[in-house]
Amino acid sequence: MNRKTTDIGAGLVLFDGMCGLCDRSVQFILKHERDAELRFAPLQAEPAAALRHSLNIPPDVDSIVFVFSKGEEIGFAVRSKAVFSIASHLKIPWRWLRFLSILPAGPLDKIYDWVANNRSRFWGRFDTCRIPDTKHQHRFFS
Repeated sequence: MNRKTTDIGAGLVLFDGMCGLCDRSVQFILKHERDAELRFAPLQAEPAAALRHSLNIPPDVDSIVFVFSKGEEIGFAVRSKAVFSIASHLKIPWRWLRFLSILPAGPLDKIYDWVANNRSRFWGRFDTCRIPDTKHQHRFFS
Protein backbone atom coordinates (compact mmCIF):
# COMPACT_ATOMS: atom_id res chain seq x y z
CA MET A 1 0.00 0.00 0.00
CA ASN A 2 1.35 3.38 -0.92
CA ARG A 3 0.23 5.71 1.86
CA LYS A 4 1.39 9.27 2.27
CA THR A 5 2.66 10.17 5.72
CA THR A 6 -0.05 12.83 5.92
CA ASP A 7 -2.66 10.03 5.93
CA ILE A 8 -1.54 8.96 9.38
CA GLY A 9 -1.43 12.47 10.80
CA ALA A 10 0.55 12.65 14.03
CA GLY A 11 0.08 8.91 14.40
CA LEU A 12 -2.26 6.08 13.56
CA VAL A 13 -3.53 3.70 16.23
CA LEU A 14 -4.31 0.22 14.92
CA PHE A 15 -6.52 -1.68 17.36
CA ASP A 16 -8.66 -4.80 17.61
CA GLY A 17 -12.07 -3.38 16.77
CA MET A 18 -13.93 -6.27 18.40
CA CYS A 19 -12.04 -6.16 21.71
CA GLY A 20 -13.80 -4.48 24.62
CA LEU A 21 -10.53 -3.23 26.15
CA CYS A 22 -9.29 -1.89 22.81
CA ASP A 23 -12.58 -0.08 22.20
CA ARG A 24 -12.45 1.45 25.67
CA SER A 25 -8.82 2.43 25.10
CA VAL A 26 -9.72 4.25 21.87
CA GLN A 27 -12.56 6.05 23.67
CA PHE A 28 -10.11 6.99 26.45
CA ILE A 29 -7.62 8.36 23.92
CA LEU A 30 -10.32 10.41 22.19
CA LYS A 31 -11.42 11.87 25.54
CA HIS A 32 -7.93 12.62 26.89
CA GLU A 33 -5.98 13.49 23.76
CA ARG A 34 -4.09 16.78 23.96
CA ASP A 35 -4.83 17.71 20.35
CA ALA A 36 -7.26 15.93 18.06
CA GLU A 37 -4.46 14.66 15.85
CA LEU A 38 -4.34 10.86 16.10
CA ARG A 39 -6.09 8.64 13.56
CA PHE A 40 -7.52 5.18 14.17
CA ALA A 41 -8.11 1.97 12.24
CA PRO A 42 -9.45 -1.37 13.44
CA LEU A 43 -7.14 -4.27 12.62
CA GLN A 44 -10.10 -5.95 10.89
CA ALA A 45 -10.39 -3.17 8.30
CA GLU A 46 -8.69 -3.39 4.89
CA PRO A 47 -6.63 -0.19 5.31
CA ALA A 48 -5.04 -1.60 8.49
CA ALA A 49 -4.34 -4.95 6.81
CA ALA A 50 -2.70 -3.24 3.83
CA LEU A 51 -0.63 -0.96 6.07
CA ARG A 52 0.45 -3.92 8.22
CA HIS A 53 1.57 -5.71 5.08
CA SER A 54 3.47 -2.71 3.68
CA LEU A 55 5.27 -2.13 7.01
CA ASN A 56 6.03 -5.84 7.47
CA ILE A 57 4.21 -5.98 10.78
CA PRO A 58 4.08 -9.70 11.59
CA PRO A 59 0.58 -11.16 11.10
CA ASP A 60 0.59 -12.66 14.60
CA VAL A 61 0.76 -9.18 16.18
CA ASP A 62 -2.74 -8.64 17.50
CA SER A 63 -1.83 -5.98 20.03
CA ILE A 64 -2.20 -2.27 19.67
CA VAL A 65 0.11 -0.86 17.00
CA PHE A 66 1.13 2.78 16.82
CA VAL A 67 2.15 3.86 13.32
CA PHE A 68 4.14 7.10 13.08
CA SER A 69 6.09 9.05 10.53
CA LYS A 70 9.72 10.06 10.75
CA GLY A 71 10.16 12.49 7.90
CA GLU A 72 9.25 10.53 4.78
CA GLU A 73 9.63 7.17 6.53
CA ILE A 74 6.81 5.38 8.32
CA GLY A 75 7.58 3.27 11.38
CA PHE A 76 5.62 1.45 14.04
CA ALA A 77 5.69 0.50 17.72
CA VAL A 78 3.89 -2.39 19.40
CA ARG A 79 2.93 -3.40 22.91
CA SER A 80 4.32 -1.19 25.71
CA LYS A 81 6.24 1.04 23.26
CA ALA A 82 2.96 1.73 21.44
CA VAL A 83 1.26 2.63 24.73
CA PHE A 84 4.03 5.08 25.64
CA SER A 85 4.01 6.60 22.15
CA ILE A 86 0.27 7.16 22.42
CA ALA A 87 0.66 8.56 25.96
CA SER A 88 2.85 11.34 24.58
CA HIS A 89 -0.25 12.63 22.75
CA LEU A 90 -2.45 12.73 25.86
CA LYS A 91 -3.17 15.53 28.31
CA ILE A 92 -1.40 15.72 31.66
CA PRO A 93 -1.43 13.64 33.88
CA TRP A 94 -1.84 10.78 31.39
CA ARG A 95 1.06 12.04 29.29
CA TRP A 96 3.39 11.31 32.21
CA LEU A 97 2.96 7.59 31.51
CA ARG A 98 5.47 8.00 28.69
CA PHE A 99 8.23 8.39 31.29
CA LEU A 100 7.78 4.72 32.19
CA SER A 101 9.43 3.99 28.84
CA ILE A 102 12.79 4.39 30.59
CA LEU A 103 12.10 1.01 32.24
CA PRO A 104 13.24 -2.15 30.44
CA ALA A 105 10.76 -3.18 27.74
CA GLY A 106 10.96 -6.89 28.62
CA PRO A 107 9.12 -6.76 31.97
CA LEU A 108 6.70 -4.11 30.69
CA ASP A 109 5.85 -6.26 27.66
CA LYS A 110 5.27 -9.26 29.94
CA ILE A 111 2.67 -7.23 31.84
CA TYR A 112 1.23 -6.01 28.54
CA ASP A 113 1.04 -9.59 27.24
CA TRP A 114 -0.71 -10.81 30.40
CA VAL A 115 -3.35 -8.09 30.05
CA ALA A 116 -3.67 -8.75 26.30
CA ASN A 117 -4.07 -12.50 26.83
CA ASN A 118 -6.86 -11.90 29.35
CA ARG A 119 -8.59 -8.93 27.70
CA SER A 120 -11.53 -10.89 26.32
CA ARG A 121 -12.20 -12.49 29.70
CA PHE A 122 -12.10 -9.16 31.57
CA TRP A 123 -13.55 -6.72 29.02
CA GLY A 124 -15.45 -8.95 26.56
CA ARG A 125 -15.61 -8.98 22.77
CA PHE A 126 -18.00 -7.51 20.25
CA ASP A 127 -19.47 -9.36 17.28
CA THR A 128 -18.63 -6.44 14.99
CA CYS A 129 -16.48 -3.32 15.11
CA ARG A 130 -18.23 -0.38 16.71
CA ILE A 131 -19.02 2.55 14.43
CA PRO A 132 -17.45 5.78 15.73
CA ASP A 133 -19.75 8.66 16.53
CA THR A 134 -20.12 11.35 13.88
CA LYS A 135 -17.90 13.76 15.84
CA HIS A 136 -14.89 11.44 15.41
CA GLN A 137 -15.78 9.51 12.26
CA HIS A 138 -13.38 11.48 10.04
CA ARG A 139 -10.45 10.25 12.16
CA PHE A 140 -11.13 6.57 11.50
CA PHE A 141 -10.02 4.45 8.56
CA SER A 142 -12.39 1.60 7.87
